[in-house]
Amino acid sequence: MLGVLFLADVFEPGFSLCGTLFILLCYLMPAIFGRHQQNARTLFFLNLLWGWTIIGWFYALHLALKLSPADKEVAASHQLWRHRNNLIS
Repeated sequence: MLGVLFLADVFEPGFSLCGTLFILLCYLMPAIFGRHQQNARTLFFLNLLWGWTIIGWFYALHLALKLSPADKEVAASHQLWRHRNNLIS
């Protein structure tokens, strides 16, 4: 009896919609994280077509979180600026 009540709760329309949206959000997480990168369209299609494999999903996540060369230059100049301010004070 308890199992039947549990299954009734799981298959309610609101739960299935929220569950589907949550799974879709998790699946497209690399594309969401990399949406501001230069190769965002390529990253989206890589995630869409190869994300079902675990390796493809993690590779897309790696590309989404990887800093571009311009971002690396900005981070390096910011670090140099902080280092100079520490020497002065």
